[in-house]
Amino acid sequence: ADFNVRGGVYTSVIVEHRNPDWHAPELVQLP
Repeated sequence: ADFNVRGGVYTSVIVEHRNPDWHAPELVQLP
């Protein structure tokens, strides 16, 4: 997984919003 502003974090956020049942791992956290 690429933690880049261009598609890493944004993609995770979009997927999380589109799939309420999908929970982002604790690994993905904004500072």
